[in-house]
Amino acid sequence: MSRLRLVALSSLMVLTAGGLLIGQQDKTAPKDVPPPKVKGTLPAHFKKLGLTEEQLQKVYKIHGGYKSKIEALQQQINELRKEEKDELNKVLNETQRTRLRELRTGKSESSRKRNKEEK
Repeated sequence: MSRLRLVALSSLMVLTAGGLLIGQQDKTAPKDVPPPKVKGTLPAHFKKLGLTEEQLQKVYKIHGGYKSKIEALQQQINELRKEEKDELNKVLNETQRTRLRELRTGKSESSRKRNKEEK
């Protein structure tokens, strides 16, 4: 009986050790698998240049890298424009701010009042 236990225990240890060794195989990607293709938009007229697939991938990668930088700068520009507008409005008095709103919308305050009265 003890001999049967010893054989069973030995078999279990061998199977467990074998499973662990299989689980520790090299998990890096095989070198013969090409990297995933990058997609995106091409700059104006690049489609007409007859670019190779390699050139297309390089253009997409470059374009994508600069796109995020440009978006960040655009956000900064928008914030600066808002700050500028706020500071300019602080210089004006209430009458001037009202007149500026009228000029920007193309409607005068008096015409708005008339439109409200007509309704």
